[in-house]
Amino acid sequence: MDCKEFREVLDLYADGELSPDAASAARLHLAECAPCRAAERELLRLRGALKLAVSRHEPPPQLVSAVRDISRPWWRRLMCDAGARDEPRDARPFWRKRIALPAPVFALLLVALVGFGLLSARLRTAQPPRPAVRSEPAPPTPATSPPRDASSFDFARFDQGGRASLYKERR
Repeated sequence: MDCKEFREVLDLYADGELSPDAASAARLHLAECAPCRAAERELLRLRGALKLAVSRHEPPPQLVSAVRDISRPWWRRLMCDAGARDEPRDARPFWRKRIALPAPVFALLLVALVGFGLLSARLRTAQPPRPAVRSEPAPPTPATSPPRDASSFDFARFDQGGRASLYKERR
C-alpha cells in the first residue's frame, strides 16, 4: 500500500471498518511511513478534541424543543395546542380536545350546509331539457309520380321528412 491509498482509507482505518487484509496492509504501511503515522495521529487528536468539545457544551433547551418540533410529523404537530413553547402541551389527541366555535361561525356553517343540501336536492330532481321537435310540413307529392309496382322500392321513408322520392325502375 502506498501513501495515496492509505490516505484514502485513513478514516476507515481509524474507525476500524477495514477488512482484515486491508487493515494489516495499512498497519504495515504505518510501520514504514512516518508522514502517514503523523496524519493518523493528527486525525485521532482532532476526533478526540471534537468529542471533548461536544461533551462539554449542552444545547439550549429552546434549541432542543425546536429540533423535536421539527422532527415530529406534521400531523402530530397539528394535534398539539398552538400555545407558548414554555408551557407544557396538552397530550390529549385532537379529537378529544374541546373546540369552541363562536355562535356566528356556527350559524354560518349551518346556513351553508342547508343551502348546499337544498341545491343538491333541486339539481337531482331537475328534468333534463327536452330537445325541441321541429314539425316540417310534408313535401308536396308530384302530380305525376311513376307507377308503383312490386319491383320498385320507395326510399322516401328513409329520408326523415320525405324530401326525395327515389324509385328503382327496371330497364
